[in-house]
Amino acid sequence: MGLLYSELVQGIPPVFPRLVDKIPSVHAVFVFMSIKNLPIPRVAPPERFIFRRVGPAKHRMFRCVARYGYTDQIEGTKEFSAFLLDRLKMFIEEEAAFDDHVRRGVQVAAVEEEKRFIDAEAEHGVVYLMGEADVAAAAGSSVMKRIVVNCVYNFLRKNLSDSHKALSIPKDQLLKVGITYEI
Repeated sequence: MGLLYSELVQGIPPVFPRLVDKIPSVHAVFVFMSIKNLPIPRVAPPERFIFRRVGPAKHRMFRCVARYGYTDQIEGTKEFSAFLLDRLKMFIEEEAAFDDHVRRGVQVAAVEEEKRFIDAEAEHGVVYLMGEADVAAAAGSSVMKRIVVNCVYNFLRKNLSDSHKALSIPKDQLLKVGITYEI
């Protein structure tokens, strides 16, 4: 199971197509994660995760926004992934309940099969992917632009955003995937 963290709340991060292109054996279950801090003190745990499916159901790709209030603490890695999996399976059940195109018996069997598949993939392990974007001054840029982009911007970006440390993701389960933009 793969969790790709991104600051995007909608859409697919630009690093994902590159990941699929370079590593064709993408995980069987994939969740695009965004963490949003809301201007309220607390978000009730049942309302913390908002899911939606990305693409056809057979791809098993989901978008998830984890919402936290300013006094909420982010759970530890094991608690976070266990709660995320429970909420994902609940989302699959709720989604099936609103689908009128399939007979009820077939629908229940499909939901149970998908939940078993997700559990089996989670047993194989969860890989946390962090999408990173580097910015570099293009060849032929002015000296001022190279200093601002290559030095000042990159210094600030590296020192102000180490989200994998804030999320307490184990280093042996973290895979950083990046893309470089030249401006």
